[in-house]
Amino acid sequence: MKEYMLKQFDYHDWANTRLFNRLKELPSYETIFSEKIQSVFPSIKDTFTHIYITDQVWLHILHGKSMNEAIQDRENLRKQIETKSLHELEKMFENMANQYKDFLITIQDVNAVFVIENPYVGKLETSI
Repeated sequence: MKEYMLKQFDYHDWANTRLFNRLKELPSYETIFSEKIQSVFPSIKDTFTHIYITDQVWLHILHGKSMNEAIQDRENLRKQIETKSLHELEKMFENMANQYKDFLITIQDVNAVFVIENPYVGKLETSI
């Protein structure tokens, strides 16, 4: 089960890397990265920001923060990302992937139940 979990995370990391690499192939990629678009998020950068913040929130929860605390960190993360270039954000993703891998490798029981007090839906019990 642990191998499967690590394989799934490796896929997540690989997919993020592919997205960054594809963007860097485009002409004027920094402009494209930040320009406004008609989509769920107002720009590609905002889409990456959402992915990064969501992954960070869950990493904080896995490390024992309450969901409320982790969610409160969102605005600080958003402010950190506002001024970042594509390359700087890519580096942040790489660092976060290493933090996830370090955490996942140390897990002894992948079936251990985490109890999360979700402010929107109440108490949740889940495993990794």
